[in-house]
Amino acid sequence: MSRTGGLVPALTAASAFSSLPSPYYHRMAEATGSRWTTVGLFVVHGVASFAAMSALARLRPARSVRPGSVRLLRGLLLLDAAGGLLLVAAPAPAGVPWLLAGRAVTGAALGALTPVATAGLSGRRHGTALATAAIFGGVGLGALLAGGLAAGGLSRAAVFGVGLLGLLVVAALMRTGPGASDTTGTPARGIRAGTAADVTRPRAVVLRCALLAFAANGVLGLFTSMLPGLVADRAGGAELIAGATAGLVMLAAGGARLALLRVPAARTGPGAVAAAMTGAALFATGLGTGAVPASLAGGVLLGAAAGVGYDAALRITARLAGGVGPLAQVQRGGQLGLVVPVVAYPLLVPP
Repeated sequence: MSRTGGLVPALTAASAFSSLPSPYYHRMAEATGSRWTTVGLFVVHGVASFAAMSALARLRPARSVRPGSVRLLRGLLLLDAAGGLLLVAAPAPAGVPWLLAGRAVTGAALGALTPVATAGLSGRRHGTALATAAIFGGVGLGALLAGGLAAGGLSRAAVFGVGLLGLLVVAALMRTGPGASDTTGTPARGIRAGTAADVTRPRAVVLRCALLAFAANGVLGLFTSMLPGLVADRAGGAELIAGATAGLVMLAAGGARLALLRVPAARTGPGAVAAAMTGAALFATGLGTGAVPASLAGGVLLGAAAGVGYDAALRITARLAGGVGPLAQVQRGGQLGLVVPVVAYPLLVPP
């Protein structure tokens, strides 16, 4: 694999593996009799990812992780696969303790892998768009794959096993040596070192971008945890519909930014806001009337808007404050967006 080619598959594979449980969340909740099962399984993964990103964000520049380090990424993929073994071993239909342990390990692996791979891509043309597409597109592909395999008769353990095998294949194909990504990244563009303004400006930018990532991921977190089960219930509870709901929304989040590569960044904001408002109305109407296609269409529009917003957060951070640390801070904010709304949902929305 080329350097860029190796980073994209690693990010895609790890993101896809993180979403394999999505079609099964409502089944696990049914087996335990509590919506908090879904919350727990989702949140433990998010908290572990947040902790890993926080560790990277606190590194001093002299000890900073090299952006896109192939050796590190390969090790993180193997750690992800080790957590996957716990998911495979979890007894159906619930097996919550095993699943919680597996989700903690895989969350930590993904939390460290994401900013390292994103920083490796960010110095390239359209690099943050590639990272956004790999993250969200990977999550979407994972949910669709899991839903499709479940509909085809594979057991939950077998579906997780397929994902685990994919991680191992990607880890084996990543190469090191001359031309690989075990080199330091390019300096941040647009900033001169050595003045107080140069220090404070990136900090303010990182904070604003972290808030934007939080908002974008807040939408996407609900569509990979609680909301697919609601849509599936309108269609008889099928795993295929749950997987399609999460998958299509996340694919829209990744694909929208790639579709807009030729559109100036300043012009994408108003369109994203309009898509979010239209999508929210369509999704609510679909749920209220039981019209699954309307819910799916609304989710796709919401996902596209969230993907554009998340990429804007990464792009601005990479341009003004590059490196693994600042990107880890922004993506850590996004990780909180995956956790907080999911925890708040069962508290605010009656069963």
